[in-house]
Amino acid sequence: MSTWTTLPRSWKLEDVQAALNVIVTALSGITIFVFTRCYWSLSARVAAKGRAVPVSSLLSLNTPGEAIDVLLLLKSHVFQHWNIVAQSLIVIALSITTILSGPIAKYSTRLTHVVVQTEVNGLLAGRTDNSIPDSQVAWNLTLTSLERADFPIDELLDYLPDTSDLWVYRPDEWNNSWSMTCKPTESKPVSLHLTSTCDTFVGKFGGAIEDEILPACLPSDYCYYDNADFYTNATLIKDLLICMYAANYSDWDEASGSFGTYRTLDMSLATLHLHNAPKNDSDDNAPCRFGEGPVGSASYTRVDCTVRLTNDRIEDGTWIAFPDIGDVFNIPFAMIGNYFTRFKQESMADDEITVISPRDLQRFYQTYMVTKDTQLKRPVNRKLSVRVVAVQLSNGFIAAFGVLALFICLGGAAYALLLFRNRGAMDSLPQSKLDWLLAFIMSRSPNPSGVDGRGPIPPTVTEAGAMVPWQMRAHKKRAHFEAAVYSTTWTGDVPHSPNIHALSPVIPDKLVEPRHISDQGEIERSFAS
Repeated sequence: MSTWTTLPRSWKLEDVQAALNVIVTALSGITIFVFTRCYWSLSARVAAKGRAVPVSSLLSLNTPGEAIDVLLLLKSHVFQHWNIVAQSLIVIALSITTILSGPIAKYSTRLTHVVVQTEVNGLLAGRTDNSIPDSQVAWNLTLTSLERADFPIDELLDYLPDTSDLWVYRPDEWNNSWSMTCKPTESKPVSLHLTSTCDTFVGKFGGAIEDEILPACLPSDYCYYDNADFYTNATLIKDLLICMYAANYSDWDEASGSFGTYRTLDMSLATLHLHNAPKNDSDDNAPCRFGEGPVGSASYTRVDCTVRLTNDRIEDGTWIAFPDIGDVFNIPFAMIGNYFTRFKQESMADDEITVISPRDLQRFYQTYMVTKDTQLKRPVNRKLSVRVVAVQLSNGFIAAFGVLALFICLGGAAYALLLFRNRGAMDSLPQSKLDWLLAFIMSRSPNPSGVDGRGPIPPTVTEAGAMVPWQMRAHKKRAHFEAAVYSTTWTGDVPHSPNIHALSPVIPDKLVEPRHISDQGEIERSFAS
């Protein structure tokens, strides 16, 4: 099971991360709000029925600072209040989550590739060109595209998708005309002694070419080679690379295509690497460029293939691959152009020479043919599978914050239902710091009925569902809050009373004297009606 969920392709990574940052912050903050109120409602439900409850059970912690304050207050007694400890830990954890919203958003997302079918630009192959000049850039781009798409090496392409597209090979989307059946010969050492014969390339190697390295050379219609080397002095070639190609055509079909087609092609590709080979200082043309004598070491690789025209349902025989060409000498020339730069660099640096494998030879042959066959640009659009960039979101993130969202919905609904069903009694119960402050202010306010304001906070409920005597309308609560003053030295006329005193909860019409600090540090405010 995948641990990631792929989002719509139109969504950009930076936009998703920005949205997740907001979501993490919002969900964490709202969860703290809902959690503290759900926790408070557990005891508030009991208090609303007129029963006494511990004040600590009505404590709501909304910030890490409040949690730390109460933990410092309780100190060793904290373990007697596991409900407060649990509430503190949850509030602190969610607050930390809010702070870490950026990293959470970053590591909960990633870029990936998904495969979709879409229209792709490309070029149609045609039987119009026998050869192609040295085209390193085109070869590299095409070969990279084929490797990236995991295109099979046993087919020749009738169509080349745009190499800039991340297309992917799907067998049901292709119907190529030519197939290849190949037998590879992996890197194999060979003992060589160069002869004095300069008349033929085969003769220079004393029979090793036709006997072992490229047996198809002599009986084939075509056999060509090309070479390049890095030499250190006039008599020694440090490393020599020889590329060979032999081909034999058969099964001529006059009716196939505009000029007919050989339906079967037997061909061999080989590379030969010589290390410390003798060099002829008096002749610079191969094979006489190679001197006479033993070669330090040598190895070769080869692939022998039968290429057949297997598709008999071709609409137009002109626009298919063209392997049965006449200018076959360009193939070993192209092989040298493709491989020698790396070969020489490794030789100059005394690095191990990279072995050109049979698969490499087969892939390059495939690449050479399709780049040659698409020189006459014939653009065609086709529906192919393409790998496109998409954003993925961690399933762990979805699960974790999905739980928070579910809790917010259920907890918020339960809390709202509780407030609705007990709206009269619940309004009188202090919850936030402001509620507790107002409750204390109004409990210490001058009592119009003459009841002394000293003593504990009066009970919030006199009987189940009854409104408390000190409950006031919102504007009167505001008046109490705005009229209240605090002083570290205030005692009023009540001995040993807390240093909080509320003036008459009447909103003043006019402020006649600004606030000032008395000599005793008392903060006073004078009002005139």
